[in-house]
Amino acid sequence: MRPVLDLAEAATGDAAALRRVLMGPLVALTLSATREIERRASVRGWADALEHAGDRVRPVAMLLAAPGWATEQSAADGFWHLWTTLPGLVRLALDDAGDRRALSSFSQALDRLRERDPAAGLSTYAAMVRSEDFEAEPLISFRDADADRVTLTTLHQAKGMEFDVVFIADAREGVLPDLRSRDSLLGTRHLSPNLSGDDRAYSRFRIQEERRLAYTAMCRARARVVWTCTVGAPDHSGGAPSRFLSLVAGRPLDAAVQGPEEHSTPTTPRDAEAWLRRRIGDATLPAAERLAALGALATDDPWRPRPISAFAGVLAPGPDSGLLGPSPRLSPSQAEAYATCPRRYAFERLLRISDGGSKYADLGALIHSVLEVVERTAVGAGADHGTIEDALAVLSAQFDPAAFDGPPWADSWRARAERILRHLYACWPGKGPAVGFETAVEYELDGVHWVGRVDRAEQREGGIHIIDYKTGTSVPKVDEAAGAVQLGFYVLASGDDVTGAEFWYPGDAPGKRKSVTVRSFKMGRKPEVLAAMLAVQRGVLAEEWPTTPGDHCERCPVRIVCPQWPEGREAYS
Repeated sequence: MRPVLDLAEAATGDAAALRRVLMGPLVALTLSATREIERRASVRGWADALEHAGDRVRPVAMLLAAPGWATEQSAADGFWHLWTTLPGLVRLALDDAGDRRALSSFSQALDRLRERDPAAGLSTYAAMVRSEDFEAEPLISFRDADADRVTLTTLHQAKGMEFDVVFIADAREGVLPDLRSRDSLLGTRHLSPNLSGDDRAYSRFRIQEERRLAYTAMCRARARVVWTCTVGAPDHSGGAPSRFLSLVAGRPLDAAVQGPEEHSTPTTPRDAEAWLRRRIGDATLPAAERLAALGALATDDPWRPRPISAFAGVLAPGPDSGLLGPSPRLSPSQAEAYATCPRRYAFERLLRISDGGSKYADLGALIHSVLEVVERTAVGAGADHGTIEDALAVLSAQFDPAAFDGPPWADSWRARAERILRHLYACWPGKGPAVGFETAVEYELDGVHWVGRVDRAEQREGGIHIIDYKTGTSVPKVDEAAGAVQLGFYVLASGDDVTGAEFWYPGDAPGKRKSVTVRSFKMGRKPEVLAAMLAVQRGVLAEEWPTTPGDHCERCPVRIVCPQWPEGREAYS
């Protein structure tokens, strides 16, 4: 069903998906014919290129000219529109019985999607498939019933299927049956007339549900069912063998029902808090005991746990001063980090406390390296910029799968890099020949050296224009970029010949946008940038490291040692 999903993505402007449609089984164009359409599209647009591509492409052109079937109609109705409009789809079903059964399964999946979300169209379904963002898998992927294979699926997905032999793996307590508490903090199950408020009766109900699920799984087998269980070592949370193993041997259900788990006496402050919360939410306890637990949590003077500083082996908190070296050097990236949160800046940049970077940063460094090689070569050959073919060749030479955790993760990161490069070169935002790449610049401000590196400099009408590549998806507002410290620093450090600076964001919806997002710096805001740099410089030199809470705290890698939050507060007196 990949061609159908590609067509739905193409209807939203995804050029890469459209390329797959043209070369796929629905249209079956040759590579040279597809490239000819792409060349015409780069000049006249996709609508004109598809309209003049011949009778074979005309049905696709008509579909993309009115994409409501993918974005406005329900997924099932959109698929029916394709079925009645696209001759290639009918031909697939008529030519191969396996494709016909796959189409049938696909239509069932779309019907179930319509039941859950009637407004979801084919483009939404395609996005869900790409991100694997399903409420539940409606069907296991289609396979020819006569083919020898092993099908790996869940108990729920196996409903309605049949197999010669069924293996029910990992049959241990906590997995099958899965009796983890799904009750809400308010205990809403106690309000249901169909569910008993008694914990033991509710446990019986849950076991019966799990038992029915296990029975359904066993009935999928025509000849044989094999149960397996691997019990972990005593120091692991492997769990005991499932009680269902004994039930299969003929033991009654009553013998398998166990009472509620008895929680041991808490041994740490956090255990004590969790223990009190459980008692508050336990409707089977007397009201006096539950009120007593609530009082212990709500009192103004609760128990005082030992501070972490009282434990053996924990150093006393040190001063905030003495972190800077004798000749500090600053950069625009450091300025942005300090402005976001001075405390995090001190942890990461000065004390080197962090989680060691990210794959997103590695991807950005890789794309910068590819662009430097490609653009230097192109300028040396007399061109304004390189080509996507050269960029992909350099990417192939420089990409190291091990740096991205190997396949299949590395394959996904490489595909992401290819999308960014294709988007950049298909919608190249440059307006002149390049005159510099990865150029080191310096600026002295009140005796302190600021350093940076310019990604690209172009000769445009009136002077030099500075470009900084951004491979992320977070694009600043126009006004924020107009006063960006990074661009302002490049302008100040590069001399009077510079007449402008801008960010390029090829990672912003690559393949879906018709141009690369650009954010420009306003030259009149250089004094504002200079003032911001001075404010950061004074704060760093004075070793002022206050915390600045905000949305960025949710993903902060040093939060565990930050005094602004409970998990880090114990490390400070």
